[in-house]
Amino acid sequence: MRESVTSYRQQFLGLEKKAYFNYGGQGLLPRTALDAIYCCYQKLQEDDPFSRRINNDKTGFLTELSQATRTIIASELGVTPETITLTENVTVGCNIRLVV
Repeated sequence: MRESVTSYRQQFLGLEKKAYFNYGGQGLLPRTALDAIYCCYQKLQEDDPFSRRINNDKTGFLTELSQATRTIIASELGVTPETITLTENVTVGCNIRLVV
């Protein structure tokens, strides 16, 4: 079930009674994103950010997290996870050269 715009806005601490337009440099994050970032950093510290549990290309935490993120985004957009590419920011995404 998709959330309403109102329920999305309620996740942003700084949006109450305000209009806000984000830009690429920085911006407000919803509570769920802040919580997820905190949990991820905590996991990295507990398991050692340089360990194979974190960085293994096939079974590492970061690989599993990336795959789960693609699946969630794909579900929202009604596409397959293989069509979703994650980049570090919008600039990198805009500079990807599509090869046919």
